[in-house]
Amino acid sequence: MVYCDTDGENADFALLCKNLDQTLDEIVGVKFQRSQYEQYNQRDSIHDVIVVYQDNVPVGCGSFKMYDEEHAELKRIFVEPSCQGVGLGSEIVRRLEAKAKIKGYQWCILETGELLQAASHVYQKLGYKVIPNYGQYVDMPESICMQRRI
Repeated sequence: MVYCDTDGENADFALLCKNLDQTLDEIVGVKFQRSQYEQYNQRDSIHDVIVVYQDNVPVGCGSFKMYDEEHAELKRIFVEPSCQGVGLGSEIVRRLEAKAKIKGYQWCILETGELLQAASHVYQKLGYKVIPNYGQYVDMPESICMQRRI
């Protein structure tokens, strides 16, 4: 696996985000149910991205953006189904945390959904704890927010 540091304009990141959205639509339901989240997942506000390649093919990604001075918000973490189950998602999160720490953040926060049990399990295994829903997710009961000190 090759890990590439890039930004939200990267074409392979855009492709993986499209695949992530399709996967979420399949798991969570029709686009209508997820439409309220789209405004919070725009790539133009994301500057710290990791894209993972296997044999020159993009197979995973993740990113973070500034939430506030102390908190980096993890966004758009995805691993293609053919590469799941081998710890790639965990490695992406660890690398994002390391980048965020170098930039001076003390915490990583994230939002996932109650139907995304596999993702929640990975985050909990990495030491993330459920917190009250923050920011735009306060009034979204199907959201699960988590944080971890880095």
